[in-house]
Amino acid sequence: KLTTNTYRVGYYSAPSKFKIAIILADSIIITSKVVNRKLFNSKITFDLTGLDLTENQEDAGLVVEDYPVKDASWKFIVRVFGTIAVEIIILFLFMYRKSKSYIIVGITNFVTQTVLTLFMTLSYYLWASDFGLIFALLAGEALVFIIEIVLYRFILLEHQNKRAMLYGFVANLVTFLISIFTLWFI
Repeated sequence: KLTTNTYRVGYYSAPSKFKIAIILADSIIITSKVVNRKLFNSKITFDLTGLDLTENQEDAGLVVEDYPVKDASWKFIVRVFGTIAVEIIILFLFMYRKSKSYIIVGITNFVTQTVLTLFMTLSYYLWASDFGLIFALLAGEALVFIIEIVLYRFILLEHQNKRAMLYGFVANLVTFLISIFTLWFI
């Protein structure tokens, strides 16, 4: 019979090096091999399939840490291209019409959002879960605000510098607010 039990450690996470111990009826103890956890926010499976659960066992079973590559990858793509789409719509609302302006904004956002989203993802999975994610978003967005506002002042030449800077501020403010409400999507 397949039984699945989940144990959540909470914010502090499991130590980076530990063993899993299961105490069954009749004081039977089964321990895993040493687990070297790689991710701060991780899911670890201790599989006891095929083991004799009627006697004590050490270094038993199979322990696997789940690396959410597929899940994180498609969320990464949606976040980056979603941000680019929103900022291009805002560019249109700011009355920019030349294809060069759209190319500049598209490339700039592809670079800044890729770096920011990568930083947020790594902060979440490797360093500090939710707190790391929030820190990465705040620090990263502050840097993106500055970079894009200054950059657009000099390279977004279809209108006056003030409009380009205002566009950079508004577009980044809107996408920052969207990011706050979609943090769960990392």
